Amino acid sequence: MNRIKVILQGFYKGKDLKKQTPPMLIGVFMMGFSLSFLRLVDWGTDTFTNMNLAISARVGMSLGNWQLILNVILFILVIAFGSKLYIATILMALTLGPAIEFVGNALTEANNLGENKTKPAPVGPVYQN
Repeated sequence: MNRIKVILQGFYKGKDLKKQTPPMLIGVFMMGFSLSFLRLVDWGTDTFTNMNLAISARVGMSLGNWQLILNVILFILVIAFGSKLYIATILMALTLGPAIEFVGNALTEANNLGENKTKPAPVGPVYQN
């Protein structure tokens, strides 16, 4: 129990969370936007996100849910081996996957707004085999 208390005290020691939280969340949103944009234009992402994309597609989960599960597993391992986690690390790990998914869905919807949902009539002769 003492170990958990020491870990939790390390989160807040000498830090002003009211001042630090908004810039952290803005940073998470900007990273989510950037990674979603890179996925949308097929330019690729960083290796960790790319691995999470592949695994989430393989297991049939959304990226946000899979990344959240993986990060919780990694948190447990980090705490078990005695390393410190800070509030910025926790916020980033728990919100980046859902942010990528949210912004990606918004960008995809915005991209699809101007498209005609019906198929256009073919121009010229249509050949069938």
